[in-house]
Amino acid sequence: ADLGVDILEAGFPSASRVDFEIVQAIASELAPSASAIKIAGLCQLRDEQIDRTIEALEPAIKFNKAVLHTYVPVDPDLMEASLGERANDKAGIARDVYEFIKRAADAGMDVEFSPEGYSRMGSNFGFVTDLIRAAVEAGVTTINCPDTIGGACKFQGGEYFVEKMKEHAAIVKKEFPSRNVIWSVHCHNDFGL
Repeated sequence: ADLGVDILEAGFPSASRVDFEIVQAIASELAPSASAIKIAGLCQLRDEQIDRTIEALEPAIKFNKAVLHTYVPVDPDLMEASLGERANDKAGIARDVYEFIKRAADAGMDVEFSPEGYSRMGSNFGFVTDLIRAAVEAGVTTINCPDTIGGACKFQGGEYFVEKMKEHAAIVKKEFPSRNVIWSVHCHNDFGL
């Protein structure tokens, strides 16, 4: 907060009681301060995790300093590993994106949405577009496009995830001209690329 960091992702409140208490303590201490810092909590796109994260960040909501960051895998391999049979219900996943983000936005939070494994979405571009549309319709403030595995490289040309982000940003700008969505990235350099 003293350094002027704008958003501090303090933890994963639904991961454990300790994580919940840490996020809630940080929100309780920093939200009422004069600092402009916002406190974020990370959670999967799951009903009980959304509620637990909202509860942990309750002290920051009344100061308009709460951010819920949720994610769902879009890389086909991550989808299969994380979602099992649910990976085949893409329309259901899009409905969940809308409903859960709307719940957090209606609770007075900023919401950041990450299509996990964005840089390896492959043939899921249309599906990811549907998820981003649902997120924007629900009131998302930030779309975070992660290179989750860390293998993205500019030499991929048109398949480089930054190029895909530009396409998605253009779609959102055209379809939601009055919405001001922040675009961000989450990068790794695991392969030295």
